[in-house]
Amino acid sequence: MATKYEWTAFDYASQQAAAKIIADSGYSYRAISDLMNNAVSHVRISDIEKGRKAPIKLSEFLLLCQACEVDPVTTLKEIIETAREYESRERESRITDDLIEPRFENLPPQELAASRDMNRNLEAETPDE
Repeated sequence: MATKYEWTAFDYASQQAAAKIIADSGYSYRAISDLMNNAVSHVRISDIEKGRKAPIKLSEFLLLCQACEVDPVTTLKEIIETAREYESRERESRITDDLIEPRFENLPPQELAASRDMNRNLEAETPDE
């Protein structure tokens, strides 16, 4: 039985690249599977394109590139570049969170929610009677 796998930036980048290869090929999942000599089922090809279940394996990636006549080396370079961009954005987001969150750590839940509410100043105003 397979265990749940936590996807990495490289997994997400690989899935996007594979989805593009599949879409650009114009082939059906069954046709791609046939071009792979059924080494990868049409159901698995669908899962790869939609990012379901496990990330694409290297063997599946190479067969997909071969079946769809795509250069795997160029595509792999694009995957690495995209994954590095994802990781960079994730690091920036974490750094920003680390800088912002300590200001709020001792606030009660109501004040924490209010501190992040974009309409807090409007809602704090009392209507003129």
